[in-house]
Amino acid sequence: MRSINILPPEVIAKIAAGEVIERPASVVKELLENSLDAGADRISVALEKSGKRLIRVADNGVGMSKEDLSLCIKRHATSKIYTLKDLFCVKTLGFRGEALPSIASVSKVKITSKPHDHLFGHKLVVEAGKDLYLEETGAPSGTTVEVRDLFFNVPARRKFLKSDRSELGYVMDVFIKIALAHLNVHFSLEHNNKLLLNLPATEDPISRFCLVFGEGLSESMKAGKKIGKDIFVAAYISDKTRRKSDRLFFYVNSRNIKDRLLLKTVLDACSERFVKGEYPQGMVFLNLNPKMVDVNVHPTKQEVRFQNESEVYGCVFECIKELFSFSRGKPSLKIQIQKKKEKDKDTVLKRDIASEKNAVSEEEKQYLISEFKLKKPHIIGQLRKTYIICEDEQGLVLIDQHAAHERILYEKLKNGFNSGEFSSVSQKLLEPYRIELSSEDTRNLNSKIDLLLNMGIEISHFGGNTFLITSFPPILKNINWDSFFSEILEENTEKIDSIEHLLKTMACHGAIKAGDLLSLEEMDALLKELYETELPYFCPHGRPVIKTISFQELEKMFKR
Repeated sequence: MRSINILPPEVIAKIAAGEVIERPASVVKELLENSLDAGADRISVALEKSGKRLIRVADNGVGMSKEDLSLCIKRHATSKIYTLKDLFCVKTLGFRGEALPSIASVSKVKITSKPHDHLFGHKLVVEAGKDLYLEETGAPSGTTVEVRDLFFNVPARRKFLKSDRSELGYVMDVFIKIALAHLNVHFSLEHNNKLLLNLPATEDPISRFCLVFGEGLSESMKAGKKIGKDIFVAAYISDKTRRKSDRLFFYVNSRNIKDRLLLKTVLDACSERFVKGEYPQGMVFLNLNPKMVDVNVHPTKQEVRFQNESEVYGCVFECIKELFSFSRGKPSLKIQIQKKKEKDKDTVLKRDIASEKNAVSEEEKQYLISEFKLKKPHIIGQLRKTYIICEDEQGLVLIDQHAAHERILYEKLKNGFNSGEFSSVSQKLLEPYRIELSSEDTRNLNSKIDLLLNMGIEISHFGGNTFLITSFPPILKNINWDSFFSEILEENTEKIDSIEHLLKTMACHGAIKAGDLLSLEEMDALLKELYETELPYFCPHGRPVIKTISFQELEKMFKR
């Protein structure tokens, strides 16, 4: 007696629907992608009861003929790929031919469509995957899909849907992610006859982002571009952070994707600007040859695989790094010099932004010195043995002494490591410092000994779990070695991350601490070094170093 059976078509359809259609938001996503693939430049979405009762998506795309309309709800019927070869260079958002059949199998669907060159359109009505009728009808050019009573024939699935408010939130999330990537399209979203979002077509990615998430972000948004061998990256990022990464979006060839490595790459690239646990807001667009990326990984099409991962992630890292590499919180040097030359009715500077750091003319250097050099403020005193209180022409200046010294040490350590000077300037100890570790930390430290040596810290295995520190860079004279090693051995990171992690940890543990009493001369020397660093406003971990309270703010406080 056989135990293996072929499943009935209706069961297969519902299984397929379960993979593609999870909730109303899934329906909206698939229908929006179909509209975009049809070349629409105007798309409207209307919902009732957060999409549980009705989802209507109308577009002005190319439309479908009667023959295409009758085929569109058949499984794996698609106009977007034809051969196996096409599957490995997908240029459209949809391609499997699964969306409409999956939707139709778990709802009541009406599709009305008319090509632009036809006098009449046609209407197809389907219920639970079965055609009810197909008839001629008057209709505007384009396609309108109405999906009613989602999961009416799969009550178990309907039962697991969340509240109307939650489901509406999922729909809006999908709608926004798609709208951010297709600027030439006018999108609108209604719920229960109330307009929620109206996004006119635009040429500016930042204006659309700010229209969705608030005009207050416009001044903080920065744009950067990077061209790699086989990839082009465009990033639009705000330095106003959030505690969640929900407003940082990634796109590959206009397709919204989820990629933890891309997120980590962006965070690593701007780690000196943001505190750990905070996330920037914005969009990162990757454009590359469709042959270099596999989108056929998951039915939702939100996961992709890159043929050359190192090049992709490296290009994104460089783009974000350069975007946030402007000096001391000022606009980029290129922009400032352009403004000066325009003011003087001179020629506009044509230097590429990417070359600014490596090729600055003598004229630019003098302009930088005269216009951008930060003036060290006048020191008033020390507050709570933690903050240095100062005054400048703008107002009251507060400086975190630990964060300031950490920035100074980090840049010195980084320059010393890059130049290979540590080995020649390391300070020998008259009596080695002894540390005892656990067995796990011993194994971890053994793998880092060579790296530590390159940083000027000479440490040898004395036997068992005992190590001896025999030399280190003089700028780390105040470091607590037990605390330092406890932190760097918490996690076993990759080599590149380890270098950055070690440099930041060395700077943190070697810096003066909150609670250390400083003399006026020590504060003056600290500020002098701070204002000569590349990025004095932030410590290596992204925490602020300097905060200014303007005289205008002070006057408001005291109601003057």
